[in-house]
Amino acid sequence: SPGATFTSFTISDAAPDGKWKVTFKKPIVAGLTGALTSKLNDAIASQVNGYVSAFTGRADFPAVAAGAAPSQLEGDYAIALNSRTVVSLRFTQLVTLSGEEHPTGTPGSLNFDLAAGKAMQFADLFRDPATALSALNMSTHSTLFTTLGTELTWKGDATSLDFYAKAWAVTPDGLEFTWPQGQIASAAGGMPSALV
Repeated sequence: SPGATFTSFTISDAAPDGKWKVTFKKPIVAGLTGALTSKLNDAIASQVNGYVSAFTGRADFPAVAAGAAPSQLEGDYAIALNSRTVVSLRFTQLVTLSGEEHPTGTPGSLNFDLAAGKAMQFADLFRDPATALSALNMSTHSTLFTTLGTELTWKGDATSLDFYAKAWAVTPDGLEFTWPQGQIASAAGGMPSALV
């Protein structure tokens, strides 16, 4: 049964010079003990604020042509798992630079151990990181190749668990990994993901 209840708050902001606009749907947690609710909401706020700051702090915003839209960040979240012990959130960031027709997607995640009262670190899931890396490479490459075929550009040769740690989620069916658009497959394939 669920451990937390969720509502959302939409962050809306725009640059004074009109170069960018942000709309980010942020989860708000309730239904846990007061201290745990605060810790999880603080972790979420830190994560989302980091995404927004990374976008608004860019130095490469193009000039906005007459009649064109500003560069935009649209952010959202989804609940991957909400149990009595773990809350796992997926984040999606879609960035469209002014003058571009299509956004570029970047995933993110936050996995929170309710018993420990803190965010889970990916590397802490494994007793033997080298063995885990080898197994993840094999399983993930096979899954991605089945889905993407020749669109997959990654050869299954990650040299560090960091390759998997950027956007991972705990789901009822296993660990789900998602990569930014264009990182491991053609950009046309969107944000590829694998469940292992």
